[in-house]
Amino acid sequence: MSSEYPKPCCLCNQQITGVHDDHNPAPLKTGENDRCCSLCNQELVIEARIAHLVLYGIPWDFQHPRLTRYNEDGRVVDHMGVVQ
Repeated sequence: MSSEYPKPCCLCNQQITGVHDDHNPAPLKTGENDRCCSLCNQELVIEARIAHLVLYGIPWDFQHPRLTRYNEDGRVVDHMGVVQ
């Protein structure tokens, strides 16, 4: 096992024990080091991605000019206001 495990899930704080339990939590969290567990991935992240697709007709990571948000400095930000 790699020295980076275990580590906490950024959504529920449960321990991620290995590479097969380590998932990208976007669009719910988009920090560079944010990772989520398999349960949160199945129950929260996939649902959020599907909801975005249903609402906007495009994948959550697609940069569409009408849906792209900018901060006061003109930099692209995510739904939480975090610079991308």
